[in-house]
Amino acid sequence: MDVSDSGLDDLGEPIEDIKGPSSMTASTLAKTQESFRRWALSLGIDLAWTIEWSNPEFDRMMGEVKYPLCIRSAAVTELFRTYDPTDSVSRWVTSLVDGKLEVEDTSDPYSFKLVYPALACAWKSVNNALERNEGEASKRKGVDTLIEIAFDVRPGGKHAVALEMDIVLPEKAQMPVKVALAKADSLALIMLPLEWCRVYMTSDIRSRCFEWATPSSDHSLTPSVITFAFEAKQENRQAAVSQLTMYLVSGQHHRRALGLKDSPLFGAVLVNTTFSVFVCLWDKEYLTTYPTKYCWDFMKGSEFIECYFFLSRLSDYMHDIIRVEFEDWDKDRAAHHAKIQENLCKPSWRPLDPQLSSRKSSETKHGDSAGTEDMDCDEVASEIENDTSDEDNIYNEELRDKVLSVLLNTWPGEGSTETPAPLREENVIVHTVDSHLADREPDRKSYVRKWIQN
Repeated sequence: MDVSDSGLDDLGEPIEDIKGPSSMTASTLAKTQESFRRWALSLGIDLAWTIEWSNPEFDRMMGEVKYPLCIRSAAVTELFRTYDPTDSVSRWVTSLVDGKLEVEDTSDPYSFKLVYPALACAWKSVNNALERNEGEASKRKGVDTLIEIAFDVRPGGKHAVALEMDIVLPEKAQMPVKVALAKADSLALIMLPLEWCRVYMTSDIRSRCFEWATPSSDHSLTPSVITFAFEAKQENRQAAVSQLTMYLVSGQHHRRALGLKDSPLFGAVLVNTTFSVFVCLWDKEYLTTYPTKYCWDFMKGSEFIECYFFLSRLSDYMHDIIRVEFEDWDKDRAAHHAKIQENLCKPSWRPLDPQLSSRKSSETKHGDSAGTEDMDCDEVASEIENDTSDEDNIYNEELRDKVLSVLLNTWPGEGSTETPAPLREENVIVHTVDSHLADREPDRKSYVRKWIQN
């Protein structure tokens, strides 16, 4: 019997009869099967979680991934053996056929020889948490490290990985459930070229459709595109997949707003000991999240290693997709500008309420409500808006956006002594310009501060 037929959700709790629009946190929505179904249907999301996605080209690409010869070294097997009494890594390495190994000793495209000590420690962290049945946060630590190494810190990693990020969720005029933000456990991101930022970062409130985060997010990763998402739950697979779907759907809407071509967006969930990969795809105006055949039991060190190579190859694949988009944009910038202007005039995929810009997520770091579950979205936003203890609140947001737009569109270039004329005419607080421009262009943070102060 389906749980919804019993009047209970998958946690055994009564399903609310939602007769009109209501507000709740993303984690609560994910745990409430009927509410999430209504939310998804209102956005044209097809929940095909029982239909396994298969793509011959993608599967062939992953099947061609090979392991470096150093994986057979005694140093690798001995290190994992100290952590794994079952010695699964040694037995797995021994079973590898020559066709799955690189031919040259020096061939190590994912730098396994450099990162395997960190991978062993990350796996032991996950294994300890699973064996001791520790909480969700403890189980996530090692997996976050795995994702960070594969997408970011390994030589050749071209993404940024960020933890506990607030994502703005899609919204339409008529929805049965309103949820403004969801907090992702981990996100992999690719930063957008500065030339793109100059096009869409303006003081026009409609330009917020070109960002997946809130304008006042306390991080410097807003000018970016989501390339991978991760969510962990203790036991509730349905809730984990529901919440992951929120991240992927938001990422796909954001991509369309930027004028990027439709392409797969991947994510993963960790439930109990199993790490499972999902993919979100556009079909005209509808989105579908599918499970894939790629899953691993993280109780086994050998499967943790296999997953590292999969994620590393996936990171290169996702980077290549975005790189082609950047190259196409450079070939015809006028067409891209026109597409941005066209999208700016369309109904926004996300809320543009000014209150959202000063609102923080009502969820704690680990996805639970922080004393606001009985408050609706407007009440939460109002309470935070009235809190003037945050230094950001004393600055005028309209002036901040105006100055940011001026600087991005008249920037003289690093090394130049020229001051943009519009900047000379503005009475600007240096701290405000410095901090908020640096958020948009983290690589120029120190240079921006020195340049403005001089």
